Formats: sequence, structure tokens, C-alpha cells
Amino acid sequence: MSRDQVQGTKATPGFDVHALGVILYELVTGERPFRGGSVAEVVNQILETDAPPPSARAAQSSRRATTICARALSHDPLVRYPSALAWRRTSTTCATRLHAAPRCAAPPAPAPGAPCRHALAHERALARGHGRHGDPALP
Repeated sequence: MSRDQVQGTKATPGFDVHALGVILYELVTGERPFRGGSVAEVVNQILETDAPPPSARAAQSSRRATTICARALSHDPLVRYPSALAWRRTSTTCATRLHAAPRCAAPPAPAPGAPCRHALAHERALARGHGRHGDPALP
């Protein structure tokens, strides 16, 4: 939710651009730009602070993704992309450049017979009484 949306401003395309910025931020960092223990804390952060740059939470984030997030998450609606289409054009260009960039080496495979991290997470969930994907186990 953007600052102007929290303040009750009339809906504009900037609301959607801000939401796209939040989604990109989460894709890049794995976290939401604003965090808190309650809705009130998150809203207060939205009103009082700027989102930290993605590079502050994910060192591997590109400068371009950081720039796109900063512009989309700007508190000033005039700084944001004027439309979702303008955001799309910029982010598509960024994605194309990232896709063309050399790939990092794949992580090493687990040792033979060692459980993968997904299997370990699944075992922990089952031990806590959760079924598949965190759903409560069926009787």
C-alpha cells in the first residue's frame, strides 16, 4: 500500500505502480519492503520511512532492479512510473539484460544419500503436525 493510498487519496495508476514495485521488491529480496509486528506498525513505516533499497537486504540484487524498485516505491506519485505500461517497459528491459547476463554456477549437489533441504523442511513440518505445504495434517 502506498503512502498516498494510506492517506485516502483518490485512486490513481500510481497505486498499481507502487504495488508492482512491492512485488518486484519481494522477488528480488524475498522480503516485503515494510515489516512490522502489526498492521499499525507497517502503516506507520509506510507513512514515515522510505523502503530500504533491495541491495540492503539482498546483496545479489542488481543496481537496475534497485533503481526500478526505488522509483516504483517512491512516496511522491510524480516520481513513480506514470503507468503500469511504463513500468513494464523498464522492467522488461531489465529482465532481458539479466537473462542475457552470464549465469552463476549451480550450487553443489548434496552428498549421495544426504537429504535435500526441501526434504528436511518437509520432515520438520510433519513433526510439527503439519501436512503438505503447511496444511494441518489430516486425521
